[in-house]
Amino acid sequence: MPEISVRESAEDLISPVEAVRLATQNRPVVAAAQLEIAALELKARAARTSDPLRLWIGRGSDAAPGATDNDLAFVQPIDWFGRNRLAGTVVEAEMQVARANLRQIKLDVQSEVLRHFNEVVALERRVEIARDLLEIATRFRDAAKRRVDAGQVPEVQLLRATIECERATQVLALRESELVSSRTRLFGVVGVPGKSTSGIFAQRTPREPDFGLRVPRSLVFDAELKVIEARIKQERHSMRPDVEVQLRRSPWMEDAQFGFRVQVSMPLTDYGRSRRNSEALLKNRAAIEQRKADTLRLAESEFRALLQERMGAERLLGQLKDLVEEANELLQISEQGFEAGALTLLESLEAARSLREIEEALLDARFRLATLDVNLLEAEGVLLEEGA
Repeated sequence: MPEISVRESAEDLISPVEAVRLATQNRPVVAAAQLEIAALELKARAARTSDPLRLWIGRGSDAAPGATDNDLAFVQPIDWFGRNRLAGTVVEAEMQVARANLRQIKLDVQSEVLRHFNEVVALERRVEIARDLLEIATRFRDAAKRRVDAGQVPEVQLLRATIECERATQVLALRESELVSSRTRLFGVVGVPGKSTSGIFAQRTPREPDFGLRVPRSLVFDAELKVIEARIKQERHSMRPDVEVQLRRSPWMEDAQFGFRVQVSMPLTDYGRSRRNSEALLKNRAAIEQRKADTLRLAESEFRALLQERMGAERLLGQLKDLVEEANELLQISEQGFEAGALTLLESLEAARSLREIEEALLDARFRLATLDVNLLEAEGVLLEEGA
């Protein structure tokens, strides 16, 4: 199964996998694609059903030859050469196209949900950073007030600290507003409001994909090729004879007598129609094969590019983690130095601002890594509901 970084969620939390599952269950676009498959299943069964039994009944107006041939007859066409079976094969191939399209729809929904989920997690962390920044700014303001009251620094430093505190309050309010909007979008695509995220980005460990078996567009091409093959066989059978079994009654004006008749009719020529249709289908098949090859080539190159981006993002993430630790140490020293009068308020606020910028950069790197993992899932054609 794809390795998703998700902790155990409490009852009121939702994980990335759970969000995708709920979206798949609740989104009408998925239900519509499933209904299309169900409709094609019925259509395939109908196509394989025997032709209907027909009743011929009538009476001629004169005694001309043939006027009483079909006064009463039961006629049952016999699918001697498998036309109904071939028609069912065509519909079954179309059903495979619909299944491949359903897989693509599920993959699109999954990617949409995971991207929104990652945005919410990132904003939740930005809110935490903004709260930490407000707490730091408040501590500096309180320290500045104590030093102003003690006559150690001019009052302008308290004003500067108060402005920084107000600014941090505004940033927090903005981040909280953005989080509310992002959660609204997430639960709009999931279809289940009122839950919080697990707070963990949706990530997975990439692995070598089998592009021919998983990439949904490739599956569509394979199914379309099967449709072409089935239709070519249909064209080859279009010149086969039609066979009927008939139970006939003697004309109404005569005593009732019944007899069986086997009727065979066959086309002598279609003037090249079936041959030209077959040639057209062969060209369609060649075109689909070319598009499939191009799609697989692009999918593989995109996957390689995403892997390279991911390795770069991982390196950057490791470097930023070290910087955060160093920035935290610098902030602690700055707070102590300001309290002791060794550092100015501006120097201390600069240390706090550096920590915030590095934490934002670390969050951006994590968000970028999570986004790349979602893109890799899409490039591989992996559905979390199926596993690897």
